[in-house]
Amino acid sequence: MEAARTVPSMVTHNSRSSEYDLYLQDESKFLTFSSQEKSYCNGSLVPLNNGGIFIRNLILDPTMSYKSRVHGGESLFDFFELNEIEEYFQFRKGYFQLLCRERPTLHSKSKSLISKGMEAIRYLDKRDSTKLVKVENSPTLMIERIEYSNLYHAMTEWYNVFIVLEELNLKDHAVNILFVDKHPRSILDDVWKRLFRRIEFADKLSSNQRFVHAFWMPSAYKSAMNNHKLVNLPYVEHFRSFFLYNFGFNDEISTDLEMINITFIWRRDFVFHARNQNGTIQRKFANEETLLLATKRAFPSFNVIGIQLEKLSFTDQLRLITGTSILIAMHGAGLAHVLFLPRGSGVFEIFPKYVNSAGNGHFRAMARWRKLHYVSWRNYQSRNEEENFKTRIPQEIVLNYIKILYWKMFKKEIPYAKLV
Repeated sequence: MEAARTVPSMVTHNSRSSEYDLYLQDESKFLTFSSQEKSYCNGSLVPLNNGGIFIRNLILDPTMSYKSRVHGGESLFDFFELNEIEEYFQFRKGYFQLLCRERPTLHSKSKSLISKGMEAIRYLDKRDSTKLVKVENSPTLMIERIEYSNLYHAMTEWYNVFIVLEELNLKDHAVNILFVDKHPRSILDDVWKRLFRRIEFADKLSSNQRFVHAFWMPSAYKSAMNNHKLVNLPYVEHFRSFFLYNFGFNDEISTDLEMINITFIWRRDFVFHARNQNGTIQRKFANEETLLLATKRAFPSFNVIGIQLEKLSFTDQLRLITGTSILIAMHGAGLAHVLFLPRGSGVFEIFPKYVNSAGNGHFRAMARWRKLHYVSWRNYQSRNEEENFKTRIPQEIVLNYIKILYWKMFKKEIPYAKLV
């Protein structure tokens, strides 16, 4: 018979102890969020339902990793001559240490932080307190980011963190985010800081630390947000509210407005990754100005703009999106902003001939989870595909789909000027 699962004991904060379990004020919460597998190490190592692992009193020894020429957070240009492998940790045995008389064997098929961490962990029969310099009492979420500069994949990481905060009642407490990677600085770093405040790179730690409450976060690829077949995404509106609140926005905006705002997102060449130094971006509009002018003429009472999101701060991106009634864009990471559109708004996603729309349901799923109105169109005509990954979109296609979305949103037709 399998032994009963053990959960971390509750510790009361008092003048003699600074160790206390913020998230175990309701022990049933933790039990619900933890996996059905048994816990290990007398409750100090617990698999979680989100694919992550909770570890109590995890020791990190920064001397036990192979060094590279970067530590994380440097300028993108410092990475141009580096192999991508230098952006990821290569652990020696003992980088992580845990007081444990068992020798748990938890395996992961993917080369994630969890699989590499389990290989690097050294189990101790007794703690050598002489080697510890710092004790971190605040919950620390350890993350190895993937596609760190891609808004969609970053959104799945932010959602993963939010789920832990929500499930364990940590939203009102200070938490640490520890990047267990060495990626360069990106335009999304400020978003991490706005949402979670305390951000550190593991490779910049100079001495041993004991993390009283550590979470190894699952890969973003394992996020529920990446499961596009889900009918509903847990906490999606709570996540949206949390996100907007941290940027100072009201989440009660709706599309019941006198002015209809149509926003085109333009994809243009832009250097955002060390492995794409020429900045070539796929899935671009070949006829931006034509589409913009045609839409303004067809719907003169609407406010119509086109924008390259990278030219705006993230705060300004949110300001634009939360005021958008209909969002039009090529399939791409910028459409992750669907999560922040007003309730009841519309989304028009466009695919070039060389992208399979059926296999790329990221933003169709987001629109479904938020109960937004969604339409899509894929080009099948080779003559519309131009050099440098540009696609010419017939203006009548765009105008007709705007009409369809308006009907879905308001159940009435709009004045529609004929094409000139």
